[in-house]
Amino acid sequence: PVSSSRAVERFDNHVPVATETERAFLHANNELVDRIINAPEWRDLCSAVTEATRHGVTIGEQIGVTAALPFVASHTDDGWVAKASGAGNERSVFLVKADHRRPLPEGVRELALTTKGLRCDYLNL
Repeated sequence: PVSSSRAVERFDNHVPVATETERAFLHANNELVDRIINAPEWRDLCSAVTEATRHGVTIGEQIGVTAALPFVASHTDDGWVAKASGAGNERSVFLVKADHRRPLPEGVRELALTTKGLRCDYLNL
């Protein structure tokens, strides 16, 4: 796994602050966040998370830090989708339907989530 702190450091070195490159990255990233937040159905959510995964992998390739996950990606019908939770690939977040069809990768564990205190704040560029 590649640590997020190392990945962020590489990103900061490769994407200068207040540049068109940074603005383009943030714009694309924010659009993906909006798609995830506003996904009306499982298929839409899965598609948005998959696209966010591809975006992270592409950025990772550009800065020399992998964000690729160490398991085969899921299909919408599998009932789960995952992406790296940070800038590297040290941890993943899985969104899982109760009736998922394909087994989850080894080591996945359920965490109880609460929406209390969660909010969506980002630059609107």
